[in-house]
Amino acid sequence: IALGVGRMLGMRLPENFDRPLQASSLRAFWRRWHMSLSGFLRDYVYIPLGGSRRGRARTLINVLIVFVLMGLWHGFTWGYLLFGLWHGLLMLLEHSGILTPARWKAPFGRLYTLFTVAVGFVIFMAPGLPAYSPGAEPLRQTVMTLSPMAVIALAAAVFLLMREGKKPLPVWAARWLALALLAVCWTHLLAGGYVPMLYAQF
Repeated sequence: IALGVGRMLGMRLPENFDRPLQASSLRAFWRRWHMSLSGFLRDYVYIPLGGSRRGRARTLINVLIVFVLMGLWHGFTWGYLLFGLWHGLLMLLEHSGILTPARWKAPFGRLYTLFTVAVGFVIFMAPGLPAYSPGAEPLRQTVMTLSPMAVIALAAAVFLLMREGKKPLPVWAARWLALALLAVCWTHLLAGGYVPMLYAQF
């Protein structure tokens, strides 16, 4: 929407998101998500610190510093700090070759990315860390709040991911599935209340 409005006003704004949830690794995710912030931190923090030119150990330290700052950019809270540390530590594992999701079969790499990103956003959106109580109760409450429509949409998304690289669906089936998912999402949106844009608070 922002890009289109900019074009209508005669401005070409840089793209900020490029289908990030289709990435098969966190490294690819952060090349597609919030590209303006990622590019700023790369140009003004990572590269001035030495980037990847001063050995593996220094590279890993620089990566961790960048993601800690990226978390704290949203605000000085423990949740934002842990959000940055979560992504920073996973990026260290990918940079060091311990985790190589980009080499896995596409569905598994994407599921890994979706899971790690979802966990990161749970940390990001947590109102306060002391309020968290480990155990089965938070999981049970989360499952109970899932609507049937959300379950259907999730099942359809997993189905499409698992078909990655296989024979594509017939055109008519793909169109009906897309229309069904659109109807599910639209109905769920109309049934909910007003939710302000996430980044409006930063």
